[in-house]
Amino acid sequence: MKFFLLISWHVVKEYLTLFPVILLLTALFVPSPLEIEWLVTVFLLYVLGLCFGRISGTKKRWIHIGFSLLCAVIVTWLFYSTIISGVALFLIGGIAAFRGIQYSYIERQLLLPIHFQWSFGVSFYFIGYFLFKYIESLAEYNTFITASGLIFLVILLFVSNADHLQQATLAKKPKNAVNKVIQKQNRLYVVVTLGAIFLLTQFGTIKSLLSFVISALLKLISDGSPIEEPLEQGPEEKPINSVQEIIEPSIYVEILEMVATVIAFIFLIIGIGFFLYKISKHFRYIMQQIFQIIHKLITFFGKKSPVADSSETYNDEKETLFDLSNWRKKVLNQTKTLVKRTFSREKRWEELSAVDQIRLLYRKLIIKARRNGYTFKKSETAHECLSRIDLQQAISKEKQEHLDKLYNQARYSNKKMSELSKDGFIELLNEK
Repeated sequence: MKFFLLISWHVVKEYLTLFPVILLLTALFVPSPLEIEWLVTVFLLYVLGLCFGRISGTKKRWIHIGFSLLCAVIVTWLFYSTIISGVALFLIGGIAAFRGIQYSYIERQLLLPIHFQWSFGVSFYFIGYFLFKYIESLAEYNTFITASGLIFLVILLFVSNADHLQQATLAKKPKNAVNKVIQKQNRLYVVVTLGAIFLLTQFGTIKSLLSFVISALLKLISDGSPIEEPLEQGPEEKPINSVQEIIEPSIYVEILEMVATVIAFIFLIIGIGFFLYKISKHFRYIMQQIFQIIHKLITFFGKKSPVADSSETYNDEKETLFDLSNWRKKVLNQTKTLVKRTFSREKRWEELSAVDQIRLLYRKLIIKARRNGYTFKKSETAHECLSRIDLQQAISKEKQEHLDKLYNQARYSNKKMSELSKDGFIELLNEK
């Protein structure tokens, strides 16, 4: 139960990270009375996919895609109003269910790294704030984007704090245990910082509240009579004959509304392209060729002319603490790695060579040993690791020695090895 709640917590973080995009698509494609129901449904699709992945325990990709498509068809049938809205809701529902399934068997830090939340989540909320504030058709959702943004930033501060604590430890482990006292102190510092920010931003309200409380206490001490709360003045009545001016929408508002519509359709086109990319090999080849042509055009027009290069007589090189180009390349590479790792399919046992099968079994055994409390050093060989691992409840000693022999043969021998039968190591292959 604790493990399920931990995974659900990561689902909540992803939902909050993508909430501005989900809310924008909801405002554009969901019929008017059903926006709240659709937002709740998207979150429930995450949870439903997570439950399906945990209960089924399978890693077959076609089962995951089939279940996601089934969920997408059902929610689309319940909420769609036009063909375009149906396509948009189908993509949102299918992606939400599929991501929920991925959280059941893929490491959460790989699916939603903290740098992704800072780079994209904060940017989504920053852009979304102006879109939902100044576009008339989206203004009614401004409260949602503001409240969710505050919750997202508070959660992100605590998560980043915990991540920095783990990275600051000297232990070379994938998951370092941090002292609980240090964790409590750092969380207290975060709470105090947030409280100080709140006091600075809401100083006028707090000042009025404190002055009212102090004056009330002084009056009670002086005469002991109850304090009568000041009567609130009602709204001033407007003259009946006043003529209300018709305010035309500003040109900037119209531009922002057009930009929001274009962004929504771009997300829709990207979603359709990704879906076709996954189901069609020929379409995948065509898209690769198109992207190569676009990349060549960008490279060609982005090059400096030789005249400009020769005209430069002096290049003033200065050291800077922050290189924007390196940071952009780093974020781009991390995002590419995240997308590749998220949507790449794990090869089946029959598709692996004999050497890869042995390496896979060795990795599965090491993962199981780490979960049972074993730690490993980089200087240890595979034989040294296998010789001191004792997992009698998971794998017999004979199979462990047999795996040690096979690994040494695959690592140091030039002889061609025959393919293994996975029946003898089924308990390791089921390890997630």
